[in-house]
Amino acid sequence: MAEVALAESNWQQAIDLVKQALAIIPTIPQTSLDNRLFKSVQTYDLNLYKFILSRAQYNLGNTQEAISILETAKDGANPQEDIRLYIKILNQLQEFYFEQKERKAYLKAYNIKQQRRSIEQQFGLRAFVGAGRLEARRQTLLETLQTTSNISPEISASGRQLDVERLLERLNDDEYKLIVIHGQSGVGKSSLVNAGLVPALQQQSIRGKDNLVIVMRVYTNWEKELGQLLGLGTGNVDVSSSEVDSSGSEVQLSSSEAHASTSEAQPSTSKAQPSTSEAQLSTSEAHASTSEAQLSSSEAQTSTSEAQVSTSEAQPSASDPENSHSNPNSFPSPLLPCSSAPLFLNSLLDLLREKEQHNLRTVLVFDQFEEFFFVYTEPAQRKQFFEFLGSCLEILSAKVILSLRVDYIHYLLECNDLPSFQIIGNDILSHRVLYKLGNFSPKDAKSIIERLTANTSFQLEPALVDALVEDLAGELGEVRPIELQVVGAQLQAENITTLEKYRQFGTKQDLVQHYLNEVIHDCGEEHQQLAEFVLFLLTDEQGTRPLKTRVELERDLQSLGVEISLVEMVNPASLDLVLEIFVKSGLVVLLPEKSADLYQLVHDYLANLIHQQGKFKLRELRSLELETAWKEVKTASQTQSQFLATTFHALRNPMNIIINCIRLVKDDLCDSREEEIEFLERADEMSIYLLKLINDFLDISRIEISKISVMLETTDLKIVLLESINLCSIKIQQKGLQLKTNLETETILVKVDKAKLKQVLINIIDNATKFTDEGSITISTSLHQSVDKYEVIITITDTGLGIEPSQQEKLFHPFVILDNANTSKNQGTGLGLAVSRHLIELMGGTIILYSAGLNQGTTVKITLPII
Repeated sequence: MAEVALAESNWQQAIDLVKQALAIIPTIPQTSLDNRLFKSVQTYDLNLYKFILSRAQYNLGNTQEAISILETAKDGANPQEDIRLYIKILNQLQEFYFEQKERKAYLKAYNIKQQRRSIEQQFGLRAFVGAGRLEARRQTLLETLQTTSNISPEISASGRQLDVERLLERLNDDEYKLIVIHGQSGVGKSSLVNAGLVPALQQQSIRGKDNLVIVMRVYTNWEKELGQLLGLGTGNVDVSSSEVDSSGSEVQLSSSEAHASTSEAQPSTSKAQPSTSEAQLSTSEAHASTSEAQLSSSEAQTSTSEAQVSTSEAQPSASDPENSHSNPNSFPSPLLPCSSAPLFLNSLLDLLREKEQHNLRTVLVFDQFEEFFFVYTEPAQRKQFFEFLGSCLEILSAKVILSLRVDYIHYLLECNDLPSFQIIGNDILSHRVLYKLGNFSPKDAKSIIERLTANTSFQLEPALVDALVEDLAGELGEVRPIELQVVGAQLQAENITTLEKYRQFGTKQDLVQHYLNEVIHDCGEEHQQLAEFVLFLLTDEQGTRPLKTRVELERDLQSLGVEISLVEMVNPASLDLVLEIFVKSGLVVLLPEKSADLYQLVHDYLANLIHQQGKFKLRELRSLELETAWKEVKTASQTQSQFLATTFHALRNPMNIIINCIRLVKDDLCDSREEEIEFLERADEMSIYLLKLINDFLDISRIEISKISVMLETTDLKIVLLESINLCSIKIQQKGLQLKTNLETETILVKVDKAKLKQVLINIIDNATKFTDEGSITISTSLHQSVDKYEVIITITDTGLGIEPSQQEKLFHPFVILDNANTSKNQGTGLGLAVSRHLIELMGGTIILYSAGLNQGTTVKITLPII
């Protein structure tokens, strides 16, 4: 009855009926129903009523109450009892959050969307996951439970099963000490390792020895990371159920070891509970899964016969993003080994030998090993690791697996010069070491599509499968695994199941573009342009994927905004939202670094498409800008006349005040000596103001004819800042404002023109004072490391009038004065910020301005390189 009322839009009636049902359910005696029916009433029926109630409340405008009810239903529902209801709850909850049009709500909506897709994939309702992550396949209570392999079904379906078996043969052979898995980006190296090889090793022993599988994916501080994974300095290694540390690296035991009586700890049973992929997915692990054919490592296993070990919970990883910024004043370099490194590495080797004595075969897996070369750029820095690797090969039972992109193999040639690599004949490029992994053949790709869709509701017409494989193979004659997943996911999203609908929709590129657009849409309509340009800035003309920090992205967006007058899109909170959704989607990889996290587009395959789309968008916006500029040119004469009038007025007023004050004193018209001093002080004040106006005019004139210059010298930034603050503090106190400072205690050396920098700082602080009537002015400094340099950021924030986002960039143009009631009483010449930007750029820095809007305060950030 409640459902009927809901369908007829009788919202209040539906609510009343649901409340009646909810009051009756607790009174039903358990003895009156069999256990299964009683449980159904207490769970399924209860959550169904909550689902109806939330929709009715939402339609009555009670959004928060509706969300709260639906969250309770979600927490109480079990997808194994009724997957359809659970999916309905997630869908409705995602819609409720998204329609709130708030940044936090957008993120919650996306998290729920990811959870829904993960559940759909696990229960066989979704065949493809795009750039997302796959979980271990699970079953509803109505399905027959079978004991199956933990190897991902996508591995088995793809023909990669043969690769897994061949690699296992090598690992069982003592002659194969080192395996280098290599291939183009996106062929599925990490997927093969994490969703195929590692689970296979967990299920078997090698020649009577149990396997201790150590998977490493973060190399910022490889010694410490590996030590933590081996339990060095943390006591015994605890066995837990399918947990991965915050860095994305993990330790895994074979099932026989997990159940051995000599095991140091008993594994807990993995509960078959729905897992939220975004909650479980570490950033490094996201890189592992999404950059290699989007297949996940099977952490979330339902079998109780396996266990995985994570030691990073006891001792946070050095690469943990939560710990990476704990000391902003220090810049520890990952490139320089610590003085105690040899002793520490010897301890690691002793520990590996000890594992061998306990009948454990250690398999060291260095996944995404190309990341190692991003951190250690010099041969001398890499030698220590390679020497350690050679020592590991000398341990009888130890095996080493490197997985990396083919274009980084040449770095491994450095190993051939080391004596410890005699065990492989000092030939790391030998066919007995290398193992090539390529794209899918058309035949394998067809098999994957057929087997992935076989047990789902998404059934494709055979003619469509043939045409899809042909399009994906293209001139290359091979199918990229990532492209297969992305295109397949979009086919399912658009419900394209026939060849006719596929041809009507367009090309495979159109499907990929729709996939990208979907992720952009998830960021919210108001953030769409920002999201598009973030992706664009993570590409370049060469079709590669540059690494960028958040600060660099913000700066590039600001520069882009200057060019196309879209500064309003550079909102720090909005940028955080877009980056987080991109990382969770798998389109962007977050690489944790000590100084600043790095962002990178997940795959080269997407780079060209995104870059070309971004260039087209820029051309459109620039055309619009040219049209706007032409309209502005038409009014330039009027604007110039208005400026000249304002300028003459600005010069005449202080000049009249100076003349009148001096004449009053000169003609002895003052009543007392105190009054004479008062008039003289007033004249002096106006003289200084007049001089500042004239200097501004001269500076802007020199800028326009490119004759302004700076004299750079090494300077302690803190001294310049304190001098500028002292000069401005009197005005701040006179207005009753609070001055807050948060400056770095250490000396920060910069190469600047001291006088010009002081001029800029005083101008910015004066502006903040002028346009703030109550509240505070905060001045702070912070240190930042970009990819190739260190920088200091000076932040000046006020609680004053604020500026409309659409007007902010105009303030950096000469002679621009905002025309509104809030600023009319504080008008200047409109030159200060234009001059300031040019001076800072001459000193190698940048200056940006941001305000959330009127009466929301203003923040100015000045960035300068540190010597």
